[in-house]
Amino acid sequence: DGWVRPPHIHFKVSKLGYVELITQMYFAGDALNADDLILQRLSKAQQERVVVELKSQDGLPHPAGQFNIQIEKLSR
Repeated sequence: DGWVRPPHIHFKVSKLGYVELITQMYFAGDALNADDLILQRLSKAQQERVVVELKSQDGLPHPAGQFNIQIEKLSR
């Protein structure tokens, strides 16, 4: 009850011959991150992989960030 999720984006990435990946990207600095039940289940190292800092960039009208996604080949 009363759980409010922080802003986040869901990603589902798939390719034939690779393990499907479903993940979420969170935004650094959001106050709700500290209370998010899903994010807090992750280790600190895992959290660092899914929390992205948005920064102002020359020539762009809005802050931007980079979220690296890696999928693995299926083992045969």
